[in-house]
Amino acid sequence: MSRVRGPKFTRGQTNIFYNAERQNEIIKGRKELRQRFPREELGEPPLGRLILYAPPYWNGKTWIYPYEYGAFGTHEGYAAEEELEERK
Repeated sequence: MSRVRGPKFTRGQTNIFYNAERQNEIIKGRKELRQRFPREELGEPPLGRLILYAPPYWNGKTWIYPYEYGAFGTHEGYAAEEELEERK
């Protein structure tokens, strides 16, 4: 049985962002949604700073990080560790 390495990021970090590959996937997905639903208003995408508000958890394959984003932290989501990067 192999040991699980610890998480790369910690609760409370505020300088976390999606990496460029994941950001491009989000943008592409939103463009497709706009084409399919032109009259619908889409919410704010998580393309800026993410705040890790809770401890990460191991899902059996990777670390998952609950985050909040937006001007007042009013949006939430989850991200896999390999999709994230720390910016100084």
